[in-house]
Amino acid sequence: MLKKTYPYLPTVFFLIGISFFCLRVLGFNFEFLPGDAGDARFINFLMEHGYQWISGNVDDFWNAQFMFPFEDSIAFSDNMLGSMPIYSFFRVFGVQPETAFQLWWITVCSLNYWCAYIVLKKWFGRTDLAIAGALIFAFSIFQQGQMNYLQMSVRFMIPIVIYAAMKLVQTGKPKYFAFYALGIIYQLYCAMYLGMFLLYFSFGFMVLYVLFTKQYLFFLPLFKKENLIKTGAVLAVAITFGMWLIIPYSKMAAFAGVPLYPDVVPYLPTVSTALNSHEAGWLMGNVEPSFHKIESFWLHRNFPGFLLLLALLATPFILFEKWFRKANFSKELMAVALSALIIVLLYLRTEDGFSLYKAVFKLPGMASIRVLNRFLHVEIFLLILVLLYLWNKIPKKYSYILFVLIILDNGFNATDSLRLPKENIVHGRLHLENELNKNWKNHHKAFAVIDTVKAAPYVHVEAMMVSAKLQHPTVNGYSSGCPGGFGNYFSNTNEQGAKEWMDINKLKEKDVLFIDLNK
Repeated sequence: MLKKTYPYLPTVFFLIGISFFCLRVLGFNFEFLPGDAGDARFINFLMEHGYQWISGNVDDFWNAQFMFPFEDSIAFSDNMLGSMPIYSFFRVFGVQPETAFQLWWITVCSLNYWCAYIVLKKWFGRTDLAIAGALIFAFSIFQQGQMNYLQMSVRFMIPIVIYAAMKLVQTGKPKYFAFYALGIIYQLYCAMYLGMFLLYFSFGFMVLYVLFTKQYLFFLPLFKKENLIKTGAVLAVAITFGMWLIIPYSKMAAFAGVPLYPDVVPYLPTVSTALNSHEAGWLMGNVEPSFHKIESFWLHRNFPGFLLLLALLATPFILFEKWFRKANFSKELMAVALSALIIVLLYLRTEDGFSLYKAVFKLPGMASIRVLNRFLHVEIFLLILVLLYLWNKIPKKYSYILFVLIILDNGFNATDSLRLPKENIVHGRLHLENELNKNWKNHHKAFAVIDTVKAAPYVHVEAMMVSAKLQHPTVNGYSSGCPGGFGNYFSNTNEQGAKEWMDINKLKEKDVLFIDLNK
């Protein structure tokens, strides 16, 4: 009987995971949006802007016409180009922006599960372990603390790239080089931070694996005569798409500057914040308020679950047993365990601010990353591999214990999740659309929403959503940064701040339609 149903178990557990994680957050009638009214809805805006771009309604993707008339404002933050086609698919069929956003999130979580499952099944050859690892990767309690940064949900290339790195060293085949190089580029398009972390961490893993296997010339087959065209094509595509993405961000970095090392030190995790879970968590959620004294405490929700913490704590013992007691551990496990340990040691800081991260801070692209705990999205997959290597020693008949532990470890109270009532969001957007349609005149170059009651991020993103949908530029703007002179309006959404920005940019009052939502 078990053999008959066994092929369906991955799908059964996938549906359980989607129901337990995604649908409990969204509500089974889709009555909630995931995340907060600022950063999470900003992601919704980016994808709506991208949809309008591929629909031919926007000429220049990078110039989204928020913070008008500032140009190339998309390069202040992520761009969502990689997963925007998923959102656009639903929009093409007439689905409204908020519902398309919900469906996008479910689809991305589904891809996280299935990509992790496929890779882990190939890696270990055990369906039970592949399901267990995929459940943790896609539906971890760590993701509850990341709900206001939903761009971090798009990480299904991480398992593929790590696996391709290992297979590339083993075989030297061009197809694995393609999966590796193009996978990193695609992850950069999905989420820049994760793409950078994946680039450096996967390369470090590959170097360690080369050292363990002594496959120092693994890359030579890529340059054999019969493979030169394939290798050259992959390099050409990777460089072309990489440069198209990197150039706008390089220009913005030159304009706005990048953080200095002392600026990012407070965002490095400490040992204690490894237990800082979102308050929704079953196991550690009740201790979450004790971390509120930490600067920007919401950026330090680093708890990955006790199973992965135990896997991390096991890494030095694995290395000790192999090197000093000649334990029969595979080279793959050694490379994974050492990679996971080194990465954590690099990103940890002491309470007084000392960290080894300073040694890698000046690597290309790393200095631009401010929210540093996001390295955990890649680290978590390495820890999943360590956990599964260890559990692989246990007979399959005890697999049910692992699944029970996963549920307990990653369980949460849906009512405490970070989410927004969808009806309120839709009502606010439609009201603003009506006001704009009713009052917009041909002489207007942009509109500015004034609201000193609601939180500024909520007001800005709502204006940006309407701007993207109706294709009217807006003075409002919200992103991870802003140009000089915009700060007053950015923080307050009052008329004074808007007019200060207008004066700097020589915009006359007749050029801008003011919509005062306080009236």
